Amino acid sequence: MKTNLLFIFMFLCFSFAGNAKDKIITIGKDTIDCKIKKITKETIFFDQFTKNIKMSGKIPIAEVSDYIIESKSNVDKQPSKPFQEKLQRLRIGLGGGLGYRYVSSKTAEDQLVNNGFTEAESHSYYNGLKFGRLASADVTYLFSSTWGLGLKYKFFNNSSSQKGFIDPHDQLNLYYGKVSENMFVNFIGVSYYAQKWLGVQNKFKLNSSVSMGMASYRDESSILYTNVLITGSSLATDCSIGLEYFLRKNFSLGVDLSGFFSTIKEYKITDKTGTTTTKLNADEYDNISRLDLSIGAKIYF
Repeated sequence: MKTNLLFIFMFLCFSFAGNAKDKIITIGKDTIDCKIKKITKETIFFDQFTKNIKMSGKIPIAEVSDYIIESKSNVDKQPSKPFQEKLQRLRIGLGGGLGYRYVSSKTAEDQLVNNGFTEAESHSYYNGLKFGRLASADVTYLFSSTWGLGLKYKFFNNSSSQKGFIDPHDQLNLYYGKVSENMFVNFIGVSYYAQKWLGVQNKFKLNSSVSMGMASYRDESSILYTNVLITGSSLATDCSIGLEYFLRKNFSLGVDLSGFFSTIKEYKITDKTGTTTTKLNADEYDNISRLDLSIGAKIYF
């Protein structure tokens, strides 16, 4: 009898030791009751027991939200490292979105009112020039896991048109017609890039960049069927901050917020009579600065 009791006691002890004591919580909030055997930089290896039948399994670290180890002494654990063990040196980004010219247009609106338009028409016209379409591309070489140098290109386009009465100030005539503008700004510059991983799963990355280069400006204007081309160029700076979410080791989707700063001080004006160069006074400088919001894809090699 005592022998039977001892056998039962030993059986329960071994069953208790073999049963799952540890837990793995996945990013989908599922819980795996198991015995964790080994943790590497990419994978957790474990045993599960069903009716005293042992089954071995594994799960990628990227799919794990948290884990609990009842006894850590028997777990072979390697130091946690970012999933990109080998630094991917080349980063290519493509994006698109909206830009907003935040500079006041009050002076330009007053000039349009002075030329015959109503205040409402003038305000509507320049509101149409506030927002525009945006596209961007960049390539960066990473010298370390935190910083790199590269090139950035940005394209911005906005347009507006308005019909109304136009006063030529000849005290004789008053015309009814349309004014319109179609503006383009191209920027290319050298950029300093920085990045930092967020969280323990290395799914999110915070990045920032500062770019300096040249901006070219082109404004295709029309008033009463008379076309005028206005062009110019200037030094420009673009500062951005972004957040990426990695779908794969070398591919992420991200959102970027940036400020673009540039001022045109000289115009080339081309009409049917020819081309003239006009230097603007300080109070006439054309500030083409804006705020940009874009989404896009990033590829690492």
